[in-house]
Amino acid sequence: MKRGLQLTFVAICVVGIFVWLICVVGINALLPHIEIGLAVGFIGLFVEYSKRAKVNTGRSRLVSSAAPNGPEPIKLKHCLQGGPPPGPNAFRWQGGQLTYMLPNRSLKRSDWDKMVTPTAAQWEEFWRVCDEIDVWSWPPSLGDVRVFDGLSWETELEVGSRRVVSRGQVWGSPPDFEPKLMRLHEALQALTGWQLKECRGKKAE
Repeated sequence: MKRGLQLTFVAICVVGIFVWLICVVGINALLPHIEIGLAVGFIGLFVEYSKRAKVNTGRSRLVSSAAPNGPEPIKLKHCLQGGPPPGPNAFRWQGGQLTYMLPNRSLKRSDWDKMVTPTAAQWEEFWRVCDEIDVWSWPPSLGDVRVFDGLSWETELEVGSRRVVSRGQVWGSPPDFEPKLMRLHEALQALTGWQLKECRGKKAE
């Protein structure tokens, strides 16, 4: 605030001096000096602009190099219930990591929690699948919600300006919906590397 007032005061003083010189000396005598002053001023502005452009370019490169790996989600929650396929389930994005549940021999559900940090390539492949199945158009509710023992889902995804929140029952949904749901689930499992491990195990056998 103080700096702004000081600059305003200086500007008023400069204008006052300039007007006084015009009155005393005359505009014709001052024209050559005014032209030189304008030229010097424009050169100074050009030099300052060039310096700032270089600084901003350097900052942009630093920001780009420090950017996280891949288009990570803002929100991610997905869970299948009522007879889901084997493998990871109950996916959620928290603390910059993909957390999921992988049942094992432990009786404590807390021991089932696993965490992974997908690579940029894995995220790109996942969002590609989301676009192919048009997950962004899924309705908030779908299927026969009166069925309690069928395969159900709860999904929430948000990345950039795109967001979807959907839940429901496979029973009563359109015939082509279940394959889309399973593709989404399998794409999330692939983010954990689980499918890759399974394929390697089958090849080894």
